Formats: sequence, structure tokens, C-alpha cells
Amino acid sequence: MVSSYVYINYSIRVLCSVIVLLLNPITLRRGIQANAKNAEISMLLFHLCVKTALALLTLVYSICSVVEFEQSGEHALLVFWTTLLHQALLPAVTFSDLFVTLDRTIAISFPLPYAGVKKKLVICAAFTCLAIFGIIVIIYLAFRIDNLGGSLSWKDSVDPVVAAIVLNFTFGIMIPLIFISVVFLAKYRRYRKRLAFQTTSGKSLKLINNVVFQQVIISIVVWICPTLVKLFFEYGLHLSINGYIRAEPTVTLILIYIALCSIMYWKKLVRGQNIVVSNPQNVPS
Repeated sequence: MVSSYVYINYSIRVLCSVIVLLLNPITLRRGIQANAKNAEISMLLFHLCVKTALALLTLVYSICSVVEFEQSGEHALLVFWTTLLHQALLPAVTFSDLFVTLDRTIAISFPLPYAGVKKKLVICAAFTCLAIFGIIVIIYLAFRIDNLGGSLSWKDSVDPVVAAIVLNFTFGIMIPLIFISVVFLAKYRRYRKRLAFQTTSGKSLKLINNVVFQQVIISIVVWICPTLVKLFFEYGLHLSINGYIRAEPTVTLILIYIALCSIMYWKKLVRGQNIVVSNPQNVPS
């Protein structure tokens, strides 16, 4: 019998995915219109696309999983295929977080050189995320094993060693993400102090920096710190949280984080109608 924790977990994922799928297209449409004249927002738009893709895949696999729970897991193959792309995209989303934070760190630290590399950064981010996604999909398919127990977990349909490597890689991405987030927060604090003495500074630049600042805070509070606590319990105290709730809580926390960011994007970039063309010459140095 499936516990109520599982239904709560997957219900939260579905709700968060719906919020993202409703708000992100609106924000993307508004952002693309502004991006025609202001490339300052390009990395954030790419980041939004990756998050929207994850929300769509999460919605599909969550619904399929709940349906299979009701059918006693008789068709675990369906769940495997619907979770395959989702699980492969998770590391790419974390890398996308890293790139958008790195983008803003460079923008406020070296504004003039940044103007010449910002498009290259977006291309590098897109290539890296796509490569990670594709490689993990290929690895999962190459090392797939027969799921004799009929488990609905994707990890039971892939070679255990490979599954462990991919999971450790996914969690390992948190290390550079935490590092660049701390650097960005320190740089942003100094940037805000400089703004106090600036009479002319691009409104769009300040807006995008503030959006990413809020995103970093949300990510640290909602999923990075709780995940570090979870890893401490599992590897330090040898207590398996997943065993109690039969669902990976980190995935749910990431979906909550993405949904909160989508609401924040919509309020800042759409509802406030705040995206304007910035003048590179007005960037604080």
C-alpha cells in the first residue's frame, strides 16, 4: 500500500509544475520582446526555458507514477520511460542555475568585458546543459537492467553503480553552485553599495541583478540547505529519509524552488512591466 507521504509528495510536484507551466510562458513572451533590444536578459531567458522543460517532464511523470500506484505498479516500464528524461534533465537544471549566477557575477564585477562575452556565455550554457542531458540519457539506456521487482523507481531499472555515479554527480554540482552563489552574494552586496552613489544606472541591469539575487536566496533556503541536511543524515548518520517517504524529497524541493522563482519572475518582469532597455554606458564600474 502506498503511503500518504507519496501522494502528498507527488501532489506538490504536480501543483508546482502547473504553476511554472502557467507563468513561465507569459514571462518568456515578455522577456523575448525585451530581449530584442536588450541582451542583458538572454541568460535568464535560457534558464527559464530549462526550468519550464523540467516542469513539463515532472508533470508527465508524476501523473504516470500516481496512476501506476493505483494499479499496484503493474506497468513500471511506463514510469521508467517517463522519468528517464526528467532525471536526466535535473543535473542540467542545476548547471543552468550555476550559469545564470555566474553570468550575473561577471556582469556586476566586469561590466565592460561582460558586454563582449554575454552571448558566448549563453551559447556555452546551452551546449553544456544539452550535452549533460544527452550523455545521461545515453548512459541510462546503455546500462538499463531488468526490473524484476516491479519497482516504480528509475534507480531499480538502471545498473546500481551507474545510478549511484549519476546521483553523486548531480549532488556534486552543488559544490560549484554554492561557491559561485556565495561569490555572487558578496559581489552583489558591494554592487548595491556602489548604486547608492550612482545617479544614472541601467534600470534593466538593476532589475535582472535583483531577480537573480532573489533566486539565489530562494535556492539556498528552499532546496540547497535542506538537501545538505538530508545528505548529512544519510551519509553521516546513515538514516535513509527516502525509505520513509518512498519519494526523493530533493526533487520536490527543487520543484517548490522553481515554482517560487516563477512567481517571482512574473511579479518582477511581467506584472511590474519593468523590463526596459539598458544603456551599457551607464553600468557601474
